[in-house]
Amino acid sequence: MPKIRAFIAIEIPDEIRKKIGDLQSILKGMGGRISWTKPGNIHLTLKFLGDTDEGLIDDIAEELKQAVKPINQFQINVKELGTFPNFRQPRVIWVGAKSEKDQLIELAKNIETRMEILGFKREKRKYSGHLTLGRVKDVKSIPPVIDRLQQNEDFYAGSFTVKEIFLIKSELHSAGAIYTPLKKVVLSKS
Repeated sequence: MPKIRAFIAIEIPDEIRKKIGDLQSILKGMGGRISWTKPGNIHLTLKFLGDTDEGLIDDIAEELKQAVKPINQFQINVKELGTFPNFRQPRVIWVGAKSEKDQLIELAKNIETRMEILGFKREKRKYSGHLTLGRVKDVKSIPPVIDRLQQNEDFYAGSFTVKEIFLIKSELHSAGAIYTPLKKVVLSKS
């Protein structure tokens, strides 16, 4: 069975992507060896599946329908800047994504449980909602970027309602990743 590289995510509205892209432009101008995520590719990952049998796509969609059943549409605030694992040893630059009543964390847990049924490994780390802005290639080259991030930790890009989640195919190319939505699962209205 052919394999694809896949993940489950929430798409981000264009107006939030634009605010994030504007921030990235400022940070890029400060130099440093950072591989920046293209604004059009920024999304909120719920579960990275990795290499996935194409024959499982329909089964994944069915399990996702079960995962979203107990969760109604909800609001997410896209705010606060940070790095993983921390500002001293940054590997990933991110902007946070949080829901008011932990619906995002509940959704991620439900998806984790449902994907485990299909044989996907459970993530060891606790889920942390974030949008990846860039990946640091050389820590020594980015002190000005880190200073700017720390000065703007209260960054706010906006909020939006999560109405659906997607199973997305990821193809890696020299010019960057190409993402193709394969399945959409809609959350119930409250």
